[in-house]
Amino acid sequence: MDPASAIATTASFMVSVPAAAAGVRAYRAFGGLREISCPETMETALVRIHVARAIASRVSGGNELRLKACSRWPGRQGCDQACVSQIAASPGGCRARALPTALSAGRRELSA
Repeated sequence: MDPASAIATTASFMVSVPAAAAGVRAYRAFGGLREISCPETMETALVRIHVARAIASRVSGGNELRLKACSRWPGRQGCDQACVSQIAASPGGCRARALPTALSAGRRELSA
C-alpha cells in the first residue's frame, strides 16, 4: 500500500469511528419499547422511536425523535407526537421493563 492510500484509509477510519460510536449510543438510548403518557388522552401508551432516524439525526448533530409505532395508532396516527419530549427528557426512564400480559389488538404489533 502506498503512503497516500495508507493516509486516506487512516483518515477515513478516524472520521468514521466517532460517527459509529454516536450511532451505537443513540441506538442504546432510544431503541426498545417505551411506556409514556399520551398528552392528548392522558392515558398510558406504548411507543417505539424511529431509531434509524434518531441515529441519523444524532450523527449529524441534531436531536430529532419521531415515533415508529404507537399503541394508540392507527386511530390517532396523525397526532403531533408531543410524547417524544417525555422520552427526550428521560431516555432510560420510560423504558417498558416487561410487556403486559394482556395486550390489546392495537398493541400486539409493538411487541415484534
